[in-house]
Amino acid sequence: MRGLPVNQSAEFLRHAIRIGAVELLEESRKIKSGRMSPYFFNSGLFCDGKSLSSLAKAYAAKINENWDRLRPEVIFGPAYKGISIAAITCLTLYSDYQREVAFAHDRKEVKDHGEGGLIVGSNLAGKRVLLVDDVITTGGTKTEALETIEANDGIPVGLVIAFDREETGVDTVLSAAEAFSKDTDLPTFSAAGLSDLIAVLETCQGLNHYNALSRIRTYKEQYGT
Repeated sequence: MRGLPVNQSAEFLRHAIRIGAVELLEESRKIKSGRMSPYFFNSGLFCDGKSLSSLAKAYAAKINENWDRLRPEVIFGPAYKGISIAAITCLTLYSDYQREVAFAHDRKEVKDHGEGGLIVGSNLAGKRVLLVDDVITTGGTKTEALETIEANDGIPVGLVIAFDREETGVDTVLSAAEAFSKDTDLPTFSAAGLSDLIAVLETCQGLNHYNALSRIRTYKEQYGT
């Protein structure tokens, strides 16, 4: 095993492979684009304390790495998966980097009793708001989240996702993340991406099930950005 520089992306991916959140497939599986992929990413399997800690550390490390560019005052997670991501990222930014950032999320429906409203957590008005979510497929739900932030007078500063497949869209040479950045003029970052996954598999042959490395390289050559 060759040494891989210790970083949160690699740790995150190793743990993701162990729990099956990154599934190295014996037979390629059709994904939403219609392509047959040799791997699959399922963020829903980060569902216990150890897994959530690994996920949060990867997000927090990426945000801290780009702090001077982002300078978020609020981490915003769209319902539903984004809620837990925003909360654990906010907590880890404080515990690991002493970054004091607020947390907020939206509801699927406006609450008409109690405190009411659409936003739970920090007030967004006049604040730099960083959007976090698990993945980006078409960018539609992220655009809706930006509209929610702006409707509440927040200032969007960027997007951080868990995993970037780093592949072109069906009708474009841009990836979904690149297209989102182009359309919104906001930076997009990922806790890890396909290039990181390949690096992990290159250095940890014990994880290279079903000749996954060679098949993933071929997939990247065919569809990668």
